[in-house]
Amino acid sequence: VQGSSLIIPGLRKHPGYAALGYERAIAVMPHVGRILERHFDLPVTVIPPSIAPYFFDGPMAPARELQIALYPKPMSEDQANLEWLLKRGLASRRDWRLVELRGLSHRQVAAVMRQSAFHVNVNCQESFNATVPEAMAAGGISLCYEAYGGQDFLLDGHNAYVFPNHHLYPLVECLFELIDEYAIRSEELAAIRKRGFETAAQYREVRTAQALVDFYGRVLGV
Repeated sequence: VQGSSLIIPGLRKHPGYAALGYERAIAVMPHVGRILERHFDLPVTVIPPSIAPYFFDGPMAPARELQIALYPKPMSEDQANLEWLLKRGLASRRDWRLVELRGLSHRQVAAVMRQSAFHVNVNCQESFNATVPEAMAAGGISLCYEAYGGQDFLLDGHNAYVFPNHHLYPLVECLFELIDEYAIRSEELAAIRKRGFETAAQYREVRTAQALVDFYGRVLGV
């Protein structure tokens, strides 16, 4: 189970997982595991997701392009308003530019992330919210919504700038403040970038692989 938002729609015509013959569940994040155990009566094993290794490639250089990588979430309620506000605000901040992560391969996204000073994501749906930890792995600084799932790895002002869902104006105001004070807040930003990278490093493929081996070893009794 990658996220909890689709569990109930999927089960609406059924009495529950157990009645369908399920004995256990794999959850990708701790908060999903708690939801399954508390509300759907299944034993759960958390097997963490992983970030593609090429997001970690390259040096963690403090010098970044003056650009913001924007994740375009098509169904997000706040996306259109966010894009309007960013384009309007950047019109008077001509040294900065917006790069939309649209029509790119995953490796191209990683390259943009490694160049960008900031990354913005206003997805409200919980779970891993992958572009946020991907940006952290690439040395970028994320501004995003907590989205409930973020509680598992995000700390506001520590490894990212995190806002409650739909707090769009505070997020945009924070971004423009960081842009306007980019040089004088360089130590703060470097520390957040470093802690973000350390957080993302917990989600490497080797950890996911070992968790899978351990899980299936127990299930199969080997």
